[in-house]
Amino acid sequence: KEDIFHIGINHLQELVKGTISVEDLYQVIAHNKQLFCVYSMKSSPPPVFVGNHPKKLLKKYHGGDIIKGKSGAPGEVIGKAIIIKSLNDAHLLSDSDCDSKILLTSVTDPAWTPLFLLVDGIVVETGGTLSHSAIVAREFGLPCVFDIPGLYSLIEDGSILKVSG
Repeated sequence: KEDIFHIGINHLQELVKGTISVEDLYQVIAHNKQLFCVYSMKSSPPPVFVGNHPKKLLKKYHGGDIIKGKSGAPGEVIGKAIIIKSLNDAHLLSDSDCDSKILLTSVTDPAWTPLFLLVDGIVVETGGTLSHSAIVAREFGLPCVFDIPGLYSLIEDGSILKVSG
């Protein structure tokens, strides 16, 4: 059913031309599915591939930690951090009984939009001013901070956060 997402246009063209068999195409699909599983478990790529390492993002402030990112949408909110690494974990938002929820994730796309209705703030590991998370957060009036490499290692699930976009 979803096999089409694991092959490229070149494979379809080869199938039409008869230069690849259906059995070979299924092998390509199986291989690509395996790669997808492996890479979907990886965290985001490092922020610097060549050159100097980025400055440390964490510093102490009034007994707590400040983690600096970039503002995706204005506003401030205090709430409980709920880490959602994939849409398969989306149920964690509705399972939480806290009053104010902060979504923490590595990246979002349009399929994540309904989750924004369940949270009061968003923190995203990657992205930019025109990324999906920043645009939708602005549209929904939710504070949003992005560009925090290593987000999952800096903040634990269930932590109380203040998000200041």
